[in-house]
Amino acid sequence: MQFDWTTFALELVNFFVLLWVLKRLFYRPVMAALDARQQRLHAESAHAGESLRSAESLKQLYEARLGEWNREREGRLRVLDEEIVRERQRRLEAVQAALAAEEERARARAGLAASSQQAALTRKATQQAYAAAAAMLRRLACPALTARIATVFVEDLAALAGAELAALRNAAARLDGDAVEVTSAHELDAATREAIATALSRATGVTLVVSYKTHPELLAGLRAVVGECLLQASLDDELALFREHDARA
Repeated sequence: MQFDWTTFALELVNFFVLLWVLKRLFYRPVMAALDARQQRLHAESAHAGESLRSAESLKQLYEARLGEWNREREGRLRVLDEEIVRERQRRLEAVQAALAAEEERARARAGLAASSQQAALTRKATQQAYAAAAAMLRRLACPALTARIATVFVEDLAALAGAELAALRNAAARLDGDAVEVTSAHELDAATREAIATALSRATGVTLVVSYKTHPELLAGLRAVVGECLLQASLDDELALFREHDARA
């Protein structure tokens, strides 16, 4: 095979022309495209880094806020627990106070019931005692007892003093005709009548005209009316006191 320099030269020229064409028409656009892609990648990488930094900042901010929220939540939970404890204690104290008040009222009601029962028993016993005394006084009523009561009446008149004596004398001073009425349960003998008249005159300081009458309902004893003054010494008056006590009981 013979080497042809002309063909070689043409081939070499063809190669350089092809190389120029490739460089001019293909290599530069490809390099430009590669550079643009590289720049875009750098830009995207920078943007991704910026996004990553923003995400990291947001993450840190979120974690900080989450920690703050957790601390705030724990603080509120503690406050709520304390309020629940205080409210439970307050309600427990209120219940205890209500129970104590109810217990006190129950004791008061029990005491009142016991007092009422004791008072009822006392009234019943008192009424029975008064009834027994009244029955005894009725059985004792007789002329001899009336005479004895008249004697005590005369003695009491002689011992009368103070405001009672003054009231009796004032009543006697206002008498119309110096008339005095004595009522007895039984007929009085002359000596007893004389003793009563004398005692009344001495007590009042006025010579009195005494009239006598009997009234069996007095049972025993007597009554003397001196003006507006009533002098009582009879079983009926004592029984009236008993009845008054019974009514009050």
